Amino acid sequence: MKKGVLILIAILLLAFQLSGCSPKPAPLSINFESPYMSGIGLYAGTWKVVDDGTGNHVFEQQDPTIQDWPGFVVGGIIENGVIQFRFKYLSYENFDGSGRVNLSFRQTKDVGGYVLSFNPYINRNTINYVGKDGVWSDFLPGSESMVTFTKDTWYNVRVELKGQSIKVYLNDNLLTSITDNKFKSGTISIGLGPQTTAQIDDISIVYQ
Repeated sequence: MKKGVLILIAILLLAFQLSGCSPKPAPLSINFESPYMSGIGLYAGTWKVVDDGTGNHVFEQQDPTIQDWPGFVVGGIIENGVIQFRFKYLSYENFDGSGRVNLSFRQTKDVGGYVLSFNPYINRNTINYVGKDGVWSDFLPGSESMVTFTKDTWYNVRVELKGQSIKVYLNDNLLTSITDNKFKSGTISIGLGPQTTAQIDDISIVYQ
């Protein structure tokens, strides 16, 4: 009986490999209540888990410099799926760039990817291409939305990726719905603009 089951599993695995498919990563959920933050890799900036004053633990970046664009990679390779997180501004300076909260997705080091950017300095969000050299393009047509941001307020972000369709929701309101196929799959990261202090919480990724 056990031998027959093992043979069946081997046949299914072989068929899966021959189909050219690859297994999708397991769904990811991080709320920073656990001391073990599996699925996150810091690449710049100073981050730490803090109590937000209500007993809830969040990921906070403090004491940034004007040179840093701090951030972290989260989850695995995404093609289609849903990315969610929430953020709250504590402080930022009065210049373009400071205060940005950026979500990069379908990003590869050899080609580049997309970046969704929330900018409180001019109260808008956009989706841009970002090249492998880190240079941003102009925002994609139809991706700009005007939003008024305030400090000490939580904003819930939801990004839905399905083929060429990219949809962005803020606090359950649809902000952006565009179609684009320049980048097919890649990593996910969340970052901030320079001289920005913000909190991040409740990250979840579902791969489809």
